[in-house]
Amino acid sequence: MKADSSVNSCAKWLSASPAIFELDTGASKDVRVTLQPINSPEAGKVKWAIMAVRMPEGKKYADSVSSQGEGFNIIRNFQFVIYVFQTPSTLTTSKAEVTAFKDITKPVDTIRTIAIEAKNTGQTILDCNSEIEVVNTVTGKEQKLNMIEFTLLPGLSRQTTFILPKLEKGKYKLKGLVDFGSKIENKSAEMELEIK
Repeated sequence: MKADSSVNSCAKWLSASPAIFELDTGASKDVRVTLQPINSPEAGKVKWAIMAVRMPEGKKYADSVSSQGEGFNIIRNFQFVIYVFQTPSTLTTSKAEVTAFKDITKPVDTIRTIAIEAKNTGQTILDCNSEIEVVNTVTGKEQKLNMIEFTLLPGLSRQTTFILPKLEKGKYKLKGLVDFGSKIENKSAEMELEIK
């Protein structure tokens, strides 16, 4: 994605000093990253960007050369990214909704997959956890599937998928839960499932 191509981008507000530098093997360097919002209504909205730290492209490192003059070069290229989020202190509404909770298993699949979709309907960036509880409606045996953590940006949706463990034949009640950091509420949805 091109820098600053999203209406929610704060890429143009970011700067790094120094922006370009060289390091010897094993050395380190402090880099000051500054986020300077402009004085406009845009500064009052949630914004985000990604910064990349990478080697110059195409830098070649010669490897061994044989006595016949044959050899090869290795081109090392790597990068890591830093997510940058900006939420003004005036934005305080944190809210999410579960928009879907369904079995997305295809007829050809040998494992059963359940999906929870959540939407951020508030103003702030949410750090969420989703999980599924599976209860056998006859025996009452309960299983919790591993929790999935994710970030949910305002106005956007995210689907998390869970693979069900092998279950005995019978009827089950599934509860999908999304915890978005509220001390007052979590969002959930339920469904019934029969294993034949």
